[in-house]
Amino acid sequence: MSAATSLALAVVGCGEIARTVHLPVLRTLPGVRVTALADPDAARRSAAQALAPGARMFESAEALLGDADVDAVVVAAPTAAHADLAVSVLDRGKHLYLEKPIATTLADARRVLDAWRRARRVGMTGFNYRANPLLESARLHLRAGAIGRLVAFRTVFSTFAPDDRRPDAWRRMRASGGGALLDLASHHVDLVRWLSGEEIVRVSAHVRSHRAEDDTATLRLELAGGSTADVLVTLASAEDDRVEIYGDAGRLVVDRYRAHSVRPEPIRAGASPLARVLGLVSDARALPYALAKRRSVAHEPSFARALRRFVDAARDGRQTPPDLADGAASLAVILAAEVAARGCVSVDVASLSPIGSQPSDALS
Repeated sequence: MSAATSLALAVVGCGEIARTVHLPVLRTLPGVRVTALADPDAARRSAAQALAPGARMFESAEALLGDADVDAVVVAAPTAAHADLAVSVLDRGKHLYLEKPIATTLADARRVLDAWRRARRVGMTGFNYRANPLLESARLHLRAGAIGRLVAFRTVFSTFAPDDRRPDAWRRMRASGGGALLDLASHHVDLVRWLSGEEIVRVSAHVRSHRAEDDTATLRLELAGGSTADVLVTLASAEDDRVEIYGDAGRLVVDRYRAHSVRPEPIRAGASPLARVLGLVSDARALPYALAKRRSVAHEPSFARALRRFVDAARDGRQTPPDLADGAASLAVILAAEVAARGCVSVDVASLSPIGSQPSDALS
């Protein structure tokens, strides 16, 4: 693909995630030109420009969208700005890759979905872990019945920032989009929906503050099919990202930091022929995955795979999951968890869902 026909892409928000993930990935994708960058901070713009030397620089998304010729936009700004930026991008007719969560309130999520419906453009949420090969393998095992009928999930997502490397200030306050629920739980809520193929219908939660506001939370999620998921998320402890899936015939464990394959663990010896074949396939993929992980940006292959899917979808003019409705579904669960934590009760997710009509697959 020539430069004249390649995808012109802009990045709004030049913070750490853009500089360590989005820009290093985008510069490696064939047929992609990063033509514009926007951030109100001059130092962040300068650091980002070193990763996209030919890009025009803007102090605001409004200036970029009003002047730059772009086909698609990656929004990686602080969470509290996501909804306004998403609406601006979509109303300008651009394809959108929006980092999670898509908004911080129910009203803002509705605005994003309404703009997406009007625009009829690709709207993808940055739930990149769906593109992690280990989690893809776990989903394949589940669909094949390798552990029988689903019984329960147990997950943990934990990270720790030493005092001399504290995250951006906005991550430390709920009002600006921080806290463990929005930052971490939004990912695992999406994974539970995606892996199970079921909606989460009811939530109870407990939220605590250790090193920053609302930096630790535990959730009990009830799925439509009757199974449950217990989720621990914290920004104040050791690095961990683990999903355990229990079925009535065995279990699956996905350890994103320590494992290189996913193999069903049957309750009884003598797994089904299909389960044995899938297990052998998983083992065979362990070395390639280990090499891919080592070579990947941030040692996480899903970042590049997710952005590549977005670029392909934008070129083809077709929606691709996880879309903005998936982002809204995850946010509804997070908002329900916040309500539940304040009142020490369980909350129906449907009462806080912003999802209404959605764009069709036939985009203009």
